Amino acid sequence: MAGQTVNFKLNGEEIRAAAGWTIWQAARAAGVFIPTLCHHEALHPFGACRLCVVEVEKDGKKTLEAACSYPAAEGLSVETETPRVQKSRKMTAALLLARCPSVPLIRELAARLGVAEDSLPLKGRAEEACILCGRCVRVCREAIGKRAVSFAYRGPQRRVSAPFGEEAPDCIGCTACVFVCPTGAVKAVRQDNRLRLSPWQTELPLLSCSACGRSFAAEKVLRHLHGLQKASFDPETLCPVCRRKQVGEALEKVSKLGKAGSFPPGKEQKQFKH
Repeated sequence: MAGQTVNFKLNGEEIRAAAGWTIWQAARAAGVFIPTLCHHEALHPFGACRLCVVEVEKDGKKTLEAACSYPAAEGLSVETETPRVQKSRKMTAALLLARCPSVPLIRELAARLGVAEDSLPLKGRAEEACILCGRCVRVCREAIGKRAVSFAYRGPQRRVSAPFGEEAPDCIGCTACVFVCPTGAVKAVRQDNRLRLSPWQTELPLLSCSACGRSFAAEKVLRHLHGLQKASFDPETLCPVCRRKQVGEALEKVSKLGKAGSFPPGKEQKQFKH
């Protein structure tokens, strides 16, 4: 509940956390570093990467738990750097490094955790960048309300894919998956008035600004946004740059009219009700 707090021990020190926080959130607020790759503040806790494991003591029992999804609770005792925790994180980092040996973020994180580059035989391709964190899948479903991509297959063959490995009909070209991807595995390229998303093999036409002619957004995403606002869609729309320019010109005009005394008292405020 709002305003309530819980108290627990973090690395031997008593700390206070807001009710509903996870251990990871409480640790971050206390300035304690816990690595994570799958967690994102805009998404529900997932606990997939297992880099954020901590040792939790509850009712006399110690277990390794994912800090990003385990709720902070009264009376817990949490340790973030025990030998057991470090061993688990190092193994996870070594596996990620073996899968994605060329990803700078993975290399930096592995080095920070004390993992040598040759700790495990190379299992992935040099160009592999997907760590199966699920951020792209989750943001598509949780934030956008679509199911353009999902996990496919199991074991070593597991990957994120559009349905049947073909162009995703549910993709609206919002590029949220690109924004939340921690390793750069998901890419968006604009070329020839089209938006290409990889590795989804999805290509969408871009609308052109009715003022300047520049292509700026997929029609699907604009229709989606208008639908959320319950507003009619007008294909003759402006790009963000021209829209800001238009608003700026209108504000400048209103300001000049106001200074010239062209508005009756209170009239200028009414101009901005919409």
